[in-house]
Amino acid sequence: MHQRCEDISSPNYLYYGGCGIKVCERWSGPDGYRNFVDDMNEAIAAAPFGPLFLGRVDVNGPYSPENCRWETWKELIAKRRTAIVAVSPNQNSLYGRALLAGLPPAQVYARVKKLGWTEERALSTPLASRGKAPGSHHKLTKFDKHLTSWETRRQAWQLEHPGECPSEDFE
Repeated sequence: MHQRCEDISSPNYLYYGGCGIKVCERWSGPDGYRNFVDDMNEAIAAAPFGPLFLGRVDVNGPYSPENCRWETWKELIAKRRTAIVAVSPNQNSLYGRALLAGLPPAQVYARVKKLGWTEERALSTPLASRGKAPGSHHKLTKFDKHLTSWETRRQAWQLEHPGECPSEDFE
């Protein structure tokens, strides 16, 4: 839950944190897991029998006690986003600000987390290209080369469709 909402290198970040979905403060921090268990143990008493999965009442809402419940697989699949929906990038996330700046999110993340740049510098510095004007084209850097081919295709799609959130069926 935290990884898909907060870790830009997570394969599912695009569908959760990249679309602005967050984990509530109560379920974060040192007591977060304990609070989650307390909150969701109460909810399981009202849930149907059988294998259950954590679902959100509002699929675009946060992971929070008010918006989460235990659901069957059938209930979970019925709410799945299957179409590409155009949304504005979340301006509160580094990912969203990178898209708005026209920069690859992985590059901005690497500048901040690996090189120690400030977010302002990472977002305002154009990509350097050998023999070309800065920002004229994007060539994979040493930080991008670790991406799998699927992740590279996903990143290319994001660059071509800024501000859009692809469906979970994106391949």
